[in-house]
Amino acid sequence: MNIGHSFKDVSTEKGQNFYLSLLMEAQLVTIGGATEINKESITSLSFALTNFSFDLWDFENSFFNLEVSDTKVKVVKRINYDEQLNTMLATKAPTVTAFFIIEVKNKEFSEIVEIADNLCYLFSFAMGTKVSWIYYNYLNETGVGLLTSHFRTMVMNYDTFPVIDLNSQNSLIDFIENSYHKFVQTQAEYGLKDIIDVLTQAKSGGLPKLAALNVSSAIDALRATWAEKNNWSYMFDDTDFSKFIREPIKKEIRKGFKGAEIPETKRAEIYKKLSELNRPTFKTVLKEMIKTVKGAIQIKTDPQAEEDEIDRFVNRRDNLVHQGKFLTSNVLSELYEIFSIADRIILALLEYKGLYYNAGTGISIDIGQTNLSQPLSESKAEQVEKPPQIA
Repeated sequence: MNIGHSFKDVSTEKGQNFYLSLLMEAQLVTIGGATEINKESITSLSFALTNFSFDLWDFENSFFNLEVSDTKVKVVKRINYDEQLNTMLATKAPTVTAFFIIEVKNKEFSEIVEIADNLCYLFSFAMGTKVSWIYYNYLNETGVGLLTSHFRTMVMNYDTFPVIDLNSQNSLIDFIENSYHKFVQTQAEYGLKDIIDVLTQAKSGGLPKLAALNVSSAIDALRATWAEKNNWSYMFDDTDFSKFIREPIKKEIRKGFKGAEIPETKRAEIYKKLSELNRPTFKTVLKEMIKTVKGAIQIKTDPQAEEDEIDRFVNRRDNLVHQGKFLTSNVLSELYEIFSIADRIILALLEYKGLYYNAGTGISIDIGQTNLSQPLSESKAEQVEKPPQIA
């Protein structure tokens, strides 16, 4: 993994984006008094993509097709793809390597942009690097560009931690097409785009400790949202908790305080902490969420058994938060295991049942067939070669 990353802000000339909405609404638009474009002549939009690699899945052709949200999308290499790819691999700098070509049909401009955005996030997650579109072209039926407009967006340096099996091109295409609808739904419910941004940023390099903390916080955010939606934020109704637990305990504490020289401010802090008794633990809620969404993560069924994957993750997370360090000297191994937990939670939320590639170990597993009572390394797995981009 490339340690060290940078971010670039790709902006536009002032006033350029003024024409975005006009072009799709007006019959005739004049740009700078020189170019006339008829709305009816626009058949598709192409979006320039940074950090998109065809080579991870060994695509033989220069393009492949997708269909999402009843819309046809072609993913194509740019003309000098090999040269741009080599530059990207050598420098790790975000580089335009490919395009989405999305048919217009009867869709509004905002709908097409949303499809491009959603696909960028799905490919970012699948490839383990931030895929962004930074400008687009309006195309006519012969593929001739009518207008190019740049857009303000965030890009990241290239690195890669793929999560979809590398042995089959169809694995990637199936993941994108089959997960698209669920991604849209999950984004609305969980804010999945922010989670994927945190994960891809962590995978793009930097301090391992910071990357681990950020991804752990992203997992915590998913857990908190799930808890709120599924009535797991509290164990009891506040009225019952106050009547049967908080107030009786508070009464006993007051008795213990009699005659003690304890400042009122400290007593108040102790009383405040009583409400925390009504919250299930982070670990309890996380395990319940993973069982409910059927995440391919080992959770022990016997309380006396050795710690499971979530026990280890929570121990690492707590040590990072409270002690500011990893549990062991094997920092990258711990970091990659945290990445893997996040990967598999997201795949479960997307209801993906295919082959998951653990880039930290170089192992692919069928997460639809994984035995969750066993550690991941003991599940039925296929050893595959790591991609050359991962150091």
